[in-house]
Amino acid sequence: MKNTYKDISIDFDRVNPLTGDIGTLTDDNAIKNSIKNLLLTNQKSIPFNRHKGTNLNYLLFEQNIGIVQIQASTLVNDILGYYEPRIKVNQVNASHDNYTLDIDIDYTILKTNEQKNVKIQVGTSK
Repeated sequence: MKNTYKDISIDFDRVNPLTGDIGTLTDDNAIKNSIKNLLLTNQKSIPFNRHKGTNLNYLLFEQNIGIVQIQASTLVNDILGYYEPRIKVNQVNASHDNYTLDIDIDYTILKTNEQKNVKIQVGTSK
């Protein structure tokens, strides 16, 4: 069975012990890793690509929960629509509590038409 997608893992704990090569992620794990990296990267933190990423952490101190949910959903849809062409975002749910933003994303992998989900937490850990 041929892998649909393959990316390198930035988790350097996953180095191949025999060859010393950096680990790889395939298929859905590669896409989930890409989504997490896009959402947890702050804008202006990547040289020569200052618009890549979101500033979700700025929403952590917003008092109006309704605004947080709308802005988080908009940021997620915009960034994934632009930088992750392998998927179609179906639904984004965001909840905000005690300086933590929980984002739940339902998406479809376009090549296989599989429905998937990824949960991302921004802010302090519970």
